[in-house]
Amino acid sequence: MTTGLTSTGFTRARLADIKSDLQDDFKDSFGDAFILDDDSPEGKLIGIMSDREDLIWEALEAIYNGQYVDSAGGVSQDKAYAMTGHVRQNPLQSTVTLYCAGTAGTVIAKDSTVSVVLAGDYFQLITAVTLGSIANKTISGITRSGTTATATTSTTHGLTTGDYVFVTGAVQTDYNILAQVTVIDTTNFSYTVANSPATPATTTTALAMDEATAVEAESVEYDAIQALSGTLTVIENPITGWDTVENLLDASTGRLEETDAVFRARREASLALLGSATIEAIQAALLNVTSVTSSVVYENPTGVTDGDGRPPYSIECLVAGGTPADICENIFENKAGGVETYGNQTPVVHVDSQGINHTIEFSRLTEVPMYHALTITTNSDPLEGTIWDTANGKTNLLAAIVAFYDDITAGQNVKSMPYLMAAIGAIAGIKTITMYCDRSAAPVTNTEVVIASNEIATADSSDITGTIDGAAI
Repeated sequence: MTTGLTSTGFTRARLADIKSDLQDDFKDSFGDAFILDDDSPEGKLIGIMSDREDLIWEALEAIYNGQYVDSAGGVSQDKAYAMTGHVRQNPLQSTVTLYCAGTAGTVIAKDSTVSVVLAGDYFQLITAVTLGSIANKTISGITRSGTTATATTSTTHGLTTGDYVFVTGAVQTDYNILAQVTVIDTTNFSYTVANSPATPATTTTALAMDEATAVEAESVEYDAIQALSGTLTVIENPITGWDTVENLLDASTGRLEETDAVFRARREASLALLGSATIEAIQAALLNVTSVTSSVVYENPTGVTDGDGRPPYSIECLVAGGTPADICENIFENKAGGVETYGNQTPVVHVDSQGINHTIEFSRLTEVPMYHALTITTNSDPLEGTIWDTANGKTNLLAAIVAFYDDITAGQNVKSMPYLMAAIGAIAGIKTITMYCDRSAAPVTNTEVVIASNEIATADSSDITGTIDGAAI
């Protein structure tokens, strides 16, 4: 077999062939009677030489393959794809806002670690944080009207509307939450509760509130580390004065570094980038911007302002995620010369290679939170099928709903039936499901939810309510 670089490409010599050729060379030089079995000194020498030569052939093959977009891998793939404007997606850590409480003035150091209850996924504080000045306050009573709870403190609470607090001590656990408050007066504040707990609240100890101080955190690992609302509650390195931690919303999940295979598939799907300034090309280019999660581009090819306010011969790029500077630089590099940009965000001035200023505009996609109300019964009888995982079932359920929205694109309507229902129904141990989904709280319908062209549907586990076997989710 011919090996090396030929008119048909590169053919690598394999280890078995290398070894056989060396054995033939030894016999040609020393005679057929020469002993070349693997245990002989000469046989071992041939083995060593074969291994070394095989590594050289492997390197030559990698160099050859690295010159072509369909076979390049690793750094060679990065360099080959950069010629067509494609950049490998770097790994990202998941990020989340934590709320901490304890003794007023306590300093929690940067890199302090918390984890997801049961799952053991770790997050670290990005910066140090000092707990707020409002100490623990006794609550003399809590009443409820509709979904609004009103708490009365025994002394002046010192809160401001928009602050966050941990409420504790109620027998009715729906009152015991991390909540954003609306101040009524110096001793009364209100907050939103779910599931209509009995009013007034009762207690076997004492009702209390603690001011919650916000701080940003990121996952220790680079990956789509998930932390659903209310699950980051374990303090891994306790310090005196730090008593409580929790996340109000789901973490924004990160990702691993893009693999060669995924990078190749993404490039093939976005080849509209090559040599063009089409709408599809600009949209595909925006998805290459770091932290951009979704994009859509609209154009006004007419000579008059259109019904959406776009000037003549302009484009509007609607983006979720990413920084304004990165987005605007990307738009400038991929749009056609002379085409105006339009948007609802503060314009960014981009300086080109000749030092000329260009004002670039873009819009933000409006994120539409989707609300879900579920009534679920589960199976506990192995004779009737897989039983419900009491330890992880709820988390898996919430994660499945949130993950469903990861594949939603801008302007895509939400059809909970049958697609979302199928994603939930695939979780083992569920017997029956009733689900309502809408863009308003306390949904009572399952009709298709219309999402406008400048919107994108999102989901957070904190907006999922209902019951599992009669117990509140």
